[in-house]
Amino acid sequence: MVRNATTVYLPAKYATYDVPWLQQQHSIFLYKSPTLTYNWSWFKELKIQGLDTTLSTVIELLDQHNCYFVAYGRGVKNIIIGAVKDRSLLEISGETTCNAFKIYNICKEYFDIDNCGEKPFTSKDEITMGNSNIMKMYDEAIIGPITLYPWGSTYETDRLQWSFSVNRGGIFDDGVGFTRFIDVTGHSQFDICHKSIIIPVQQKYWNDWCANSLLKTLEFYNLIADGFDASQSLHQFLTASIVKYFDTAIFQNYYCVNVLGGEFTPSQTLSYQRRTHPFCRYLTPDARRNRLIGIINTTLRRNLGDFWHRNVEKALADLHQFKVNGKPQRTIKIDFVNEIRQRQYQSSAQNNNYRVPYYPSLTPSPTMTSYYHPNRNYNNDYPQHTSNNVGYNRQTHEATTVTYNPPESTVISHEVKHYALGEYPKVLSEHVPDLLNPPTIDPPKNFSNPFQWYLTVLKV
Repeated sequence: MVRNATTVYLPAKYATYDVPWLQQQHSIFLYKSPTLTYNWSWFKELKIQGLDTTLSTVIELLDQHNCYFVAYGRGVKNIIIGAVKDRSLLEISGETTCNAFKIYNICKEYFDIDNCGEKPFTSKDEITMGNSNIMKMYDEAIIGPITLYPWGSTYETDRLQWSFSVNRGGIFDDGVGFTRFIDVTGHSQFDICHKSIIIPVQQKYWNDWCANSLLKTLEFYNLIADGFDASQSLHQFLTASIVKYFDTAIFQNYYCVNVLGGEFTPSQTLSYQRRTHPFCRYLTPDARRNRLIGIINTTLRRNLGDFWHRNVEKALADLHQFKVNGKPQRTIKIDFVNEIRQRQYQSSAQNNNYRVPYYPSLTPSPTMTSYYHPNRNYNNDYPQHTSNNVGYNRQTHEATTVTYNPPESTVISHEVKHYALGEYPKVLSEHVPDLLNPPTIDPPKNFSNPFQWYLTVLKV
């Protein structure tokens, strides 16, 4: 962790902007890790659906127009645990220092109006860059359309508006090799690493939290599909809350958007009292989406029991689903790309040999038993951090013994950035000895244990 808040700055040209996580009244922590740096660098080299351009290039493009980007949302947790490499959905959203009109004009100038979502009406509107109707190969690693929000808008302090703690995090990247995980709740990093599903409010407010948004509560099943788990009491409570606050239209919206990955059109009553059916238009699922759909359907049917047959199946039968193959990706050539790469290589003499970045593959995390913390402090001092390097009072809990068997071989696979459209990166191998120091902006040929977190506390 980073102990001193003054050690983490925005780049100099954004010095006039407030740092969102430093303006809150509750504790927010920043974490650094070689694993996070590797995974984030790998993720940024994937193309965005509809833009025919990598996320890294889009971030550089925004930066050249004086628009700073901070990643945020539910896609961040899968980058941290490495699930983006093989199984989870490839999705990301974030905040930007520019208003909606400027972002929309940048998108329209470089990527055409069809790939920029709806035209904004106010400067605070969200902007979507990408096109979910573009065809994808079944096993293609490609990021879905990204959503950009106004600066500071996703760091609201009302806890009843928060989603599950593992979805409340961001990634701060200064563009020169320093990457930090922004732990908004103060305990998101712990819950992500232990794959625990936690409601970020005191237990007596659980009912208010669930009543606030059924759509937010249903996200529980997406977390189950991503390998997260809840305590038995929380699992039962969430299932009962979904039954209690069930709404057909909200569930249809959830299933279309969050499960099928489509566009939802609600039912309407026309002037002559004729009701139209709700409609879901979605792209033919790829391998990752098929996996998600199968797990969520099985989990819903098992958890809801008779309620599934009486209500949920009826709601899904009323939802008209239309599957499309999608449009082929149009080649988009941006002269700006060459400018980015040329400036990157000429910025330092050390970059002359920086042609094929090295990103180690992830060893699967050891199995950990999730457990619930009933005594957390939620009065804007939530939660007390449990690091042994911190001297203030903190919550105590029974430690879980983790067994980890190191790989028998020192052969470490790494992935090459350059690969054709629709293909995964080529995988190579080489013998690499251990190195005590973490990698720098000029990636070394060997590295230390990527799963070791270097912890120092930042308490705002």
